[in-house]
Amino acid sequence: MSKNSQLITALLLTTLITACDSNSTSSKDEKQEELSSINFRVVSYNAWQGGANINDGINKSIDWLLRQRPDVITIQEGSEIAQTYAALLQQETEQAWHVYNPAAGFNSDNLQHSTAIISRFPIVEGMTTAGAENFYRSSEGARIRLSEQQEIIVWSAHLSSTSYNASRSVCNWTESDLEKSGQYRVAEINKIFAAMNDNSGVDYTHTPVIIAGDFNAASHLDWTERAARGTVVPCQRNFRESQYMESIGFVDAFRENNPDEIKDTGFSWGVPIGEVGEGKGYPAARIDFIYYKGNRMLAVESDIFGMHPEQQPGKGGAFRNNPYPSDHYGFVTEFKIDKPSGVVSGFENIDANTQIQINSVDKQQLSVTLGNEPEAVAGISSGQPFIGVYAKGQFPHHAGQDGIFDNAIKAQRLTGSGAYYFDFSDQPLSTGQYEVRVYRKDRTRTNGDKSPLQSGAKVFVL
Repeated sequence: MSKNSQLITALLLTTLITACDSNSTSSKDEKQEELSSINFRVVSYNAWQGGANINDGINKSIDWLLRQRPDVITIQEGSEIAQTYAALLQQETEQAWHVYNPAAGFNSDNLQHSTAIISRFPIVEGMTTAGAENFYRSSEGARIRLSEQQEIIVWSAHLSSTSYNASRSVCNWTESDLEKSGQYRVAEINKIFAAMNDNSGVDYTHTPVIIAGDFNAASHLDWTERAARGTVVPCQRNFRESQYMESIGFVDAFRENNPDEIKDTGFSWGVPIGEVGEGKGYPAARIDFIYYKGNRMLAVESDIFGMHPEQQPGKGGAFRNNPYPSDHYGFVTEFKIDKPSGVVSGFENIDANTQIQINSVDKQQLSVTLGNEPEAVAGISSGQPFIGVYAKGQFPHHAGQDGIFDNAIKAQRLTGSGAYYFDFSDQPLSTGQYEVRVYRKDRTRTNGDKSPLQSGAKVFVL
């Protein structure tokens, strides 16, 4: 993309997205509205192929995510895990979590790079770059309704690693090299905006935008001359991706709240498994970001998570028991929105989580009713949804000959929403805790890890 094209795009986006306030004298109602500000927390988390590289990676991920007290979670390298995360979050918090994950179940080559959005607020519209030319890692966006007065748009971005710039060799790059490297990811950023613009009913003057995720690029706010002199980074570099986000009015939430790039480096990639450091080609780098834009919105706190003293480095296998299950640290930002402006879209909730109601249960039988039952993934004949009864905490590992996971106490195919019955008279249930779980399809995820595409769960006790 030429510099002129980038400038034109930036001007258009600035006009389109800028949130505005009225200069008129505030009425009593407007002053009251100012008092009812909204605070919410956004987490960006690269799940490292859905947690498949770490033993018990799913449960460890949920533990770390819950510690951040999230309201919205953007997932990268989801490997179809978003519905499972939502079900487990619902189980732990006893409240519904909503999911937008359109790439789940499609091209297997892309599954490890799939992105998703999980929210405890209703998702009323979904947007995706899937299918866009030269966009291998699709990014997903969601319009989220925080209240009757306020919506936000949140994107989970996973940009290309082509011409990766956070290596020591970048110190030898010319400005032309930096420009060429940045073109890949700047073009993908613009496709995110194009996907937003393609959706009708978007009113960016009232709807703040957050773009969070793995940018696969370092920031000019980190690789400063001051940081280079302090040997925090190998050299000073003006990276085009972060400069571009800044030029169109987006704020880097972490650096805004942690302005000292030497004291608070925010290094996020490679650090959890020790793949970067002195004498290696890749220095530690911050390549994960939470960007935001909106005049009435402020990032009041932003932090990094995942540090643990028992974390083991290297690729020799010791890291598989690490307490933190990703090769990227995560980021969490708390936002505040003043003067909610009123919902403008009118869209309805598009949540697809299964609703599970237990009608009756004893040691010999169980009756449940399902609402919003998930459909099988199109084009995958073996991928059929099913419902199973499990001992609490026991997750399926692999499919049996009938395609239903082998460690369910009882399981059956789904035929639609409605009532389902389980007969345990041949082997009555003992006293204990159990779970009814619904799975979207009966095949294991990438690497055959646990809990493929769980879309609902409910605990019962005998």
